[in-house]
Amino acid sequence: MKFAMKKYHETTAVMSEIFRRGMIAGLLICTVTAYGYTQENRNTYNIHKIQAAFIYNFIDFVKWPENFNKNSGAQITIGILGRDNFGNAFDEVDGTTVHGKTLKIRKSDRLEDLSDCWILFVASSESRQLEHILKSVAGKPILTVSDIDDFTRYGGMIQFYPVEINGAMKVRFDVNKQRADQAGLSISYQLLSLARPKP
Repeated sequence: MKFAMKKYHETTAVMSEIFRRGMIAGLLICTVTAYGYTQENRNTYNIHKIQAAFIYNFIDFVKWPENFNKNSGAQITIGILGRDNFGNAFDEVDGTTVHGKTLKIRKSDRLEDLSDCWILFVASSESRQLEHILKSVAGKPILTVSDIDDFTRYGGMIQFYPVEINGAMKVRFDVNKQRADQAGLSISYQLLSLARPKP
């Protein structure tokens, strides 16, 4: 019982820190004008806004291989492959300094343009090409993230999924630690503790 309560408090603390940093970055304080938006559209926008905050904060909870860190020079790149649904959620952090490097948000429909990314978000528009995409980056120190169904089962590393809690839409995620390990990425215990438990 004591262990369970301790883990609960640790998980809550990590979640709070992620959202605190997200708010500092301006990712969670963006507003959407109600005019012209349905409730469904507002919920969808909020989900992508929260996903953006998580993606930004993954930089602090994942360790990349030292040689990759050095070879990337002075830049950390987050790549968005396919249709961009994030709107302006990344605008306030694009070009800022993270761990002594410049953070760059790069968007493209071509995987070749994103080959040097630290984090690769695969948009749902790329679901038909998912197998090819994951095979192309397999073994590379690129943290793959998506909200495509069964993303982690097909070899992706982190998969977002929405849940409704007390009438509000929340974002949770699964982690494929084995695939991350194979790529030389070390995901912190704090982040793993937030993931959905495996059956």
